[in-house]
Amino acid sequence: MKSITPALPSRVTTLLAGNIFFSGVTFAATLSYAGIVAIEHLGISNAMYSVLLVASALVSAVASVVLGYFSDRVRDRRIIALGCAAAGALGYGAVFFFRTAEVYTIVTCLLMPFGGAIYVQTFAYARAYYDRRAPARAEFMNQIMRTIFSVAWAVAPPIVGWVAATTDIFNVYAIAAVTFVICGAIFLAIPPEGTAASASGEKPAVQRAEIDPVVIAGLAGVFLIFIANQIYNVCVPLLVTTTLNGTLADLGLFAGVAAAIEIPFMLLWGYALRWVGKHTVIVIAAVLYAIYLYCLSRAGGVTDILWLQLINGPATAALMSITISYMQDAVRNRVGLSTSLLDVIRVGSVIASAGIFALLTGSRPDYPGMFVVAAILAALGAVTLLAAHRLMPARPAATSR
Repeated sequence: MKSITPALPSRVTTLLAGNIFFSGVTFAATLSYAGIVAIEHLGISNAMYSVLLVASALVSAVASVVLGYFSDRVRDRRIIALGCAAAGALGYGAVFFFRTAEVYTIVTCLLMPFGGAIYVQTFAYARAYYDRRAPARAEFMNQIMRTIFSVAWAVAPPIVGWVAATTDIFNVYAIAAVTFVICGAIFLAIPPEGTAASASGEKPAVQRAEIDPVVIAGLAGVFLIFIANQIYNVCVPLLVTTTLNGTLADLGLFAGVAAAIEIPFMLLWGYALRWVGKHTVIVIAAVLYAIYLYCLSRAGGVTDILWLQLINGPATAALMSITISYMQDAVRNRVGLSTSLLDVIRVGSVIASAGIFALLTGSRPDYPGMFVVAAILAALGAVTLLAAHRLMPARPAATSR
């Protein structure tokens, strides 16, 4: 394998960028409205919604590990990505057409976990592809792809928010279903030579997996940060629409503003990796995120939240991009399995955040208090991650940056 390839096939890069963009739209279309649809439109209680989050998270954990395991062994990674796209299209399409609590429950627990895995599978595919074609540029291309994901978040939420506010909130699920179909079509268009198969068509060799103890310990800190982020994702729509009396259009507006601020900072954080380690960037971002979450608990209106995106943007830019590369270093020689850790940690954080959500909002909703808890967890995550890298000896061959 050559150490660096000067030119990369523009077609595959363009197709991967398009897939990342539309997978971003699938998340941006529904993430801010899932709790509102379940609780306010389908009559699911806060406690039952927490149970659904836990059940969906458990299925996601199993799905992610299984898909990650096989993605390092199949000759064509596109097969797994296509399956994820089909599951997402069926799941979100079913919610749009049937609009019942029963269908929402079944889809959330069985289909959406596999559909959501397309995000991780796309990053695993891209990392494996660039590791073969241009290893010296692989992590930079990872940053570019994650930046494109944020572009989707800057473009889609205002449009989706307008659709939800002026037509029918269930239309956001139709948008998500269509974009999953587009993701599947894009993977079909990627040429076979861009897959995990060797040029001769032989089954790809799987090297022995090695785990860096420092990174594994650091993942405990990342886990705490992800819990804080999950609490934020669940509670901020409810905070805006109930506590602050905002509108669905307001949700789309501030999500788009946050993503727009993230975009340049993702590139800046990637550039900063030339001088500082990945864990250092994540620690700095987690501290900023903790400050943002605490300030959010004190917000008096939607305008306050918009101004606070100046803190949230740079923090989220690092937490949602650098953590991907950080996790991909955890299990050496297994990019698919390593990338699946992203979903495993996310799943664990969903379960933990769902328990906290049920505990603090079951009898009397206290959304500002939830953000104080999230701020504490983000700060603890920063301390844990820093301690792991400062106090534990690193392996000589480890890639711990």
